[in-house]
Amino acid sequence: WTFNALKFKGIFVGKEYVKQQYLMEYQDRFDLEKHADSVQKIKDSFKADGFFEATVDDTCVYYDTTKSVDVQLKLHKGSRFYTHEVQVVID
Repeated sequence: WTFNALKFKGIFVGKEYVKQQYLMEYQDRFDLEKHADSVQKIKDSFKADGFFEATVDDTCVYYDTTKSVDVQLKLHKGSRFYTHEVQVVID
């Protein structure tokens, strides 16, 4: 089985950034472990940007005729968390 396409639902801006987090490229051998690592990497990047409640739902669509796999990612960032004030106390 080969990796064919990465498709997104739920975001319109930043798709290229998310694609960069995905560890497989077109026509690579599809590896379920790499796929799981990629999904986790995307979740981690959202958290690093302050989207702590982000969800990434993934669906793998297998095509028997071409022995290829399309990956569909449904992304929901949720609200971004901000730090408004930081107070440092040194004793």
